[in-house]
Amino acid sequence: MRVSSPWSPAAVAALAALLLFACGDPRAFAGSGRSECTACHGGGDSPAPPTGLGGETSTTQPAVGAHRLHLRDTPIRQALPCSECHRVPASVDAPGHFGGPLLVWGPLAAARGSSPSFEAAATRCSGVYCHGGNPSVTGGAATAPSWTYAEEPDFTLPPAQSCTGCHGWPPPPPHPQLTSCAGCHGKTVAADGTIDVAGGRHVNGVVDFGGSGGGGLSCDACHGYPPATGAHLVHFGWTAGADVGVYGDTRILADYVPLGAPRAASYAFGCGNCHPLDPAKHMDGTVEVELSGSGAPPGSLKSLNPAAASYASGSCASVYCHSSGQATDAASATPVYAATPPWTSGQALGCASCHADPPRYPTGGPGAVTANTHAGLAYDGYVYGHFLGQPGPWHPGGSKHGGDAWGPPQDASPITCQTCHYGTVDPANTGPSGFYYLDAGGDYAFPGEKSDEGCARCHRTGDPAAPVGSGRTLPLLHVNGRRDVVFDPRTGLPGISWLPAAPFAPSRPAWVTGASPGVLPPSGDGVLAPVPVPPGGAFAAPTLSQFLSSALYDPATKTCSNVACHLAETSVQWGGAPSPDNATCKACHGL
Repeated sequence: MRVSSPWSPAAVAALAALLLFACGDPRAFAGSGRSECTACHGGGDSPAPPTGLGGETSTTQPAVGAHRLHLRDTPIRQALPCSECHRVPASVDAPGHFGGPLLVWGPLAAARGSSPSFEAAATRCSGVYCHGGNPSVTGGAATAPSWTYAEEPDFTLPPAQSCTGCHGWPPPPPHPQLTSCAGCHGKTVAADGTIDVAGGRHVNGVVDFGGSGGGGLSCDACHGYPPATGAHLVHFGWTAGADVGVYGDTRILADYVPLGAPRAASYAFGCGNCHPLDPAKHMDGTVEVELSGSGAPPGSLKSLNPAAASYASGSCASVYCHSSGQATDAASATPVYAATPPWTSGQALGCASCHADPPRYPTGGPGAVTANTHAGLAYDGYVYGHFLGQPGPWHPGGSKHGGDAWGPPQDASPITCQTCHYGTVDPANTGPSGFYYLDAGGDYAFPGEKSDEGCARCHRTGDPAAPVGSGRTLPLLHVNGRRDVVFDPRTGLPGISWLPAAPFAPSRPAWVTGASPGVLPPSGDGVLAPVPVPPGGAFAAPTLSQFLSSALYDPATKTCSNVACHLAETSVQWGGAPSPDNATCKACHGL
């Protein structure tokens, strides 16, 4: 190596070490305070050769090579600091500056298990992360590039030529065999295929997944999110969430949308609820449906599926979403799973498609895991439960909703799903009568009952006052793995055209005419409207008007409290059935 006097041989040897030692981050280097570096190598505002220690200026000379190329931005990466290949001294006379090894690899060069080295005889690097590291994994075609070159790489070439030097285009399996890089690496690669150099995520030692701006995986880069095929849009029709998808997502609408947000009209079941959770099964050339709850995150909707849940012949089987809802009690009760329509049938599902309308599984007793008081058959052959209207059909003469054999002015407000599930069944969905829709197609009939109290006794298909199939749920609290009880909060009477006339007109949203309550609810949520009786006139019972804004429900014990409909029974457990003695009557009426 040629140097001029007055340098001694020892100094020459020391200065030779400066061939590959430079100072700090090249982007921060401005010459001021560091001119001592360029006194031996580099020039201008850069400590990197050229010029080399011996005056070399060509990239074909080892003393120069690719130093300057590494220390500046290119169309595929940001400039690299000298410290990725060399120890950078604090000053020219720092210990080890002249006597240490020429190459000391930094964390980026050795990232992701790479083993960088330099072959002096061949003047080339190998095993360096920045150049593809292990080619058997990355699939790069030029992972051991020459240090010396006559011309710079042409980064304007198509990806099949410019990208394949360091990694395949695409990399070999198990990497998906797709070349639309921006779909999964949107933080790194722009939609037009160019590298987002300013973002600093290319050649950074990390495989960055996700869409631009730091969001989740851009699912719609490869397929619709969700695809517009089969029943995908029925299961995820929440258009506001089209950019939140990630693989294996088991969230549901309530996980995406806070309870105080505007109510969404469509369901949103993350794709992991129906598809595999194992990332190795993503983009492997096979569309797989996995419904088993085994291995699903605890507390997720999918975890409520039994191990036997499956998809075959285009239909699902044994899934919680299409069940009576009792699957949450699988340890103590047998779930009732509904047959699902074929995925591509386009069939719309009503209330009875998943659970009976109303649910009619036998009650296991007050507070039991199988407790049920929606509808049942009492010991005396009359139907009882929470449906139709007050008082329930188990009372003599049946429900007073719509009048009965006792004659006018007998009437009562209907008890609809919204009465106890105000947050789940849409309260804004009112019928032509002005009251909530109740699906008149509901089946209230029981084998052996003495009287059919179902809606169909009065309403038929096409009835404009109570159209069949007109119910509507609010997806935020529906099919969420819980039984959400939210009582009707209204205290004022809605505008309804068919209210009983004065003096029997009610004043609150729940009412019954011709009432003989015995007592009023202690909460004060019920009032009796006195009815004047003319001299010598027949007895006329007053109207009882109530609201449920004070009612509460404890899901742990399945206990309701302060429910005005129960009068003196201030606390009652869900699942109780009428008994053959007077205890049931006294509980409410206090007689």
